This record gives sequence, structure tokens and C-alpha cells, in this order.
Amino acid sequence: MHSVQLLLSDQMYDLAMHRATESGLSTVEEFLAEVLSDELAPYIESFDHLFTVKRLEDKPV
Repeated sequence: MHSVQLLLSDQMYDLAMHRATESGLSTVEEFLAEVLSDELAPYIESFDHLFTVKRLEDKPV
């Protein structure tokens, strides 16, 4: 995990806080982390397909 510092205008911060509250999040940081994660997730390589129950059952331990 990495920590990133962002500079937002007052208007953008207020909007992000409003959207965070609407989403049930308590901070702008949580909201922005969720937005970025959702946006970037399709570009991150996932190995989840290798660990399905069927796939694991097919492999001897």
C-alpha cells in the first residue's frame, strides 16, 4: 500500500465530501480511494481465476 497526497480545490473537496456522505463513507480519502480503485481495477492483472473451487479440486495437494 502507498499513501498519496492530493491537492483539491475547496469546491472539489466539498463535492467529494458530499459524494462520500451519499456513498456511506465518512471521509474524502475513503471516497477517493474507492473511486480510483474502481477506475483502475480493470487494468490490474488478477489471478483469481486460478483459485476457483473446481480448479483447486483438480490439483492434488
